[in-house]
Amino acid sequence: MFGQSWTAKTSVELAVGSSDVHLSVWADCRGAWGNLTWPEHPGSGDYLSELPANAVLFEDRLEGSAASWELKGLWHRAQNSSCVALPAESGNGALYFGNEGYCDFYNRQSCYQGVGWATTPPIAGVKKGAKLSFDSYRDLGAYDATWVEFFLAGRGTSAASDDRPRVWIQRDVQPTDKSWQHVEVELPYAWFYGMPVQIRFVADTRSGWEKRDHKGWVVDNVRLSL
Repeated sequence: MFGQSWTAKTSVELAVGSSDVHLSVWADCRGAWGNLTWPEHPGSGDYLSELPANAVLFEDRLEGSAASWELKGLWHRAQNSSCVALPAESGNGALYFGNEGYCDFYNRQSCYQGVGWATTPPIAGVKKGAKLSFDSYRDLGAYDATWVEFFLAGRGTSAASDDRPRVWIQRDVQPTDKSWQHVEVELPYAWFYGMPVQIRFVADTRSGWEKRDHKGWVVDNVRLSL
């Protein structure tokens, strides 16, 4: 099979009897050889291109546990929060970057700056045209920024990186919403070429005492679909 060119779904029979088999797959990409890691297929069928249009790759309405998420800083799952009322159709749970007891995002352990992020578990099956949607409530101060970035699964060890594409960003120059907004963005396919990815919601708050006058950032109904 060495040197064989595959441009579509290919099946190969191996006459190995009961012996153990170790299979290595290599890819020639622009003349450079290297290991090829296959994404796990999340839906029906056995080939990535067979995923139907509008297939949902990931969806979390935050009505149950957020244990599969990585939550750093002030991010947590809020249930029946008295700080921000959720839309009637959204249920009772959401991700909240803020303090429940004070309904603000003032970090009382570090009064100057608070950075936090909420990261999805790895999402497989992503391909060209994948769309991310979520509901957002922003109530932030001057010098604060919120954005959504994505990266190859397992590569996001730090929230601070200029190497990851940001698919949505709101800085202090944009007026604070103080209302629910539905956001839809398309992921730039060239960055991942079908590999499993993770989505990260980042809040970088640099305002001072005025943090106590704003509620923070709430995210709900996160969905990635084709």
